[in-house]
Amino acid sequence: MRKLILGVVMPIFLQSASAKAGEVVSAGDLYDYCRDSHPVGQMVCKFYIMGAVQGIALTAAKLNDTRVFCIPDDIGDKQLVALYTKTAQNDFLLYPDDKKEPAISLIAAAVMQAFKCTYSK
Repeated sequence: MRKLILGVVMPIFLQSASAKAGEVVSAGDLYDYCRDSHPVGQMVCKFYIMGAVQGIALTAAKLNDTRVFCIPDDIGDKQLVALYTKTAQNDFLLYPDDKKEPAISLIAAAVMQAFKCTYSK
């Protein structure tokens, strides 16, 4: 059954992503996916954000930079999607041209602002 679902959903998922190989997903496009009522758009949003966050964390770890962000273990994909959509909505009201910027930039800014690392002295 799972293979059947993936066989039906994956082609739709791949066709729905507007970015071609090598193109950058804009902050506005990702925001639209996150607000999409269709489950495929929501999947694009969730997987893009989760991949971006994991990619940033992995890069920081490889560079031995532990100050990038500190996401608590109980924060899941729904909270990260909500964080992105709220951040994007607020940002676009003040800076409409930011919709054209790479989504990864706004994801990184939102996560770094929301989950600052604190260290006890």
